[in-house]
Amino acid sequence: MTGRTTRRRWLDLPARTDRVGTAVACAAAIVGGLCWVLAAPPVGLWPLGWLAAAPTLWAIDRAPTPRRAGLYGGLAAFAMTLV
Repeated sequence: MTGRTTRRRWLDLPARTDRVGTAVACAAAIVGGLCWVLAAPPVGLWPLGWLAAAPTLWAIDRAPTPRRAGLYGGLAAFAMTLV
């Protein structure tokens, strides 16, 4: 591609493996779990059910190791059942 500058999309960038990246992914997993809670019948914000998996799946997809991906999924499930 001569003469053009190619701009990388933010999804193509490598995942951060430092503490900031882990904290952001943990926060995304907790937000996903809380969205599932808000979509459940006592609160009844059912449209959140369509979006609740997105933050957790994003965190799992960006995890540097399978063990860290399991941590994020477990954290989302823990947040969902704790509340």
